[in-house]
Parts: sequence; C-alpha cells; structure tokens
Amino acid sequence: MSNGSKPSDAPRAPAPSPATDVGIRVQQARASRGLSVRKLAAMCNFSASSISQIERGVVNPRIDTLVSIAASLGMTVSQLMSDDSSLHVPLRAAERRKVINSPLHYEYLLTRRATSNFEIYVMVLQPGGASSPTQVVHGDSQEFCLVQSGIATLEVGTEVYELNEDDSMEHLSSVPHRIVNNSDAEVRLLWVISPPSAEDKKACTPVDKEL
Repeated sequence: MSNGSKPSDAPRAPAPSPATDVGIRVQQARASRGLSVRKLAAMCNFSASSISQIERGVVNPRIDTLVSIAASLGMTVSQLMSDDSSLHVPLRAAERRKVINSPLHYEYLLTRRATSNFEIYVMVLQPGGASSPTQVVHGDSQEFCLVQSGIATLEVGTEVYELNEDDSMEHLSSVPHRIVNNSDAEVRLLWVISPPSAEDKKACTPVDKEL
C-alpha cells in the first residue's frame, strides 16, 4: 500500500561516450556485411587492433579514418553516423553528432542521414589545429567551405588561400587539400560535400595512417 511518497527513480545507465557510439556503429555495419575485423582492417589498410579499439570505444577515430572505414563499407560518414529516420524531422543542436579528430579539431554532422546529393557538417579548429596532418584526397566530389568565424588557411594543391569570416571557396576533393588554423582564435567553418565521397575504397589518402 502506498504511503504517499514518490517511488525513487531507477538508476539510469550512463549515456554512451562519442567513441563508444562510433564504435558500435562501425561494429554493426561491419557485422551486417559479414566482414571480420581482420578483413575490414585489410580493406582500410589499418591494423586489426586499430579497428578493434575503435569498435570497443577505446579510441575516437579522426574524420579521415572514418572516411576510409565508411568507404570500405560502401557508405559515407553521414550514413555510418546517422540514424535511419525521416528527413522531415528537425535535427536539434543538442542531437548533432560530434566527431573528435584531435583536441584541436572536431566536427558536428548537420545531416541526420545522408542524402544522395550532399553531406554537411561544421568544422571547428582551435589555434594550431588542422583538418588533417597532411593534405588528403577522397573521391571526386565538389567541396564548398564557408568561414563562419575566424581566419582559416585553405591549402589546395600548391596554392594557399587565407579565408576571412564570411569568405567561401569551392574545390574538388580529388585535389590534395586541407584547412589549417594559423591564427590565435577559434575557427568555425560550414563544409558541404557533393556528392558524398563513398564507394571508392581509397576514399581518403593521407600521408600517415594514425588514428
């Protein structure tokens, strides 16, 4: 019989960390394709232990690592990271998926799931941060970036461009490129890729293969 007091809340399981969430998605996508850890690792040119660490949430992979894994699975990063829900549902700011590449570089995916034409994300670079350690190429897509705040340095092949707030630029993803924050303030950029780079198992080709 109730004594009028409210029942205590049942203990709640802690929310999965970003690394755990990414790892679960990689593991599910790999298993659904009948691939072993070793097979996926060989397709990505990573070690099996690296893939295992990602799946167990031990490490949070960089975006270039995610691109390589997603491409090997025949997916885009947005498809790998997003829920399979209606396109006609708002994606609230608090629901955006955050991909931490390094303490100086992280990204927020702005698409709930990939469309056939584009994927969009916000890139945040702290002073000294860069989109990748070296220039990369992935697929043959058109990329567009808009500087929302700060001053960014965009490298495209042998050319170097300084982009100020509200400046924008387009380039092909098949041309070696990266973006760097050489300033002493945070840089925020809106990034659009069309079409999403996928299917190509050499989707992202950095000089190094660090996670």
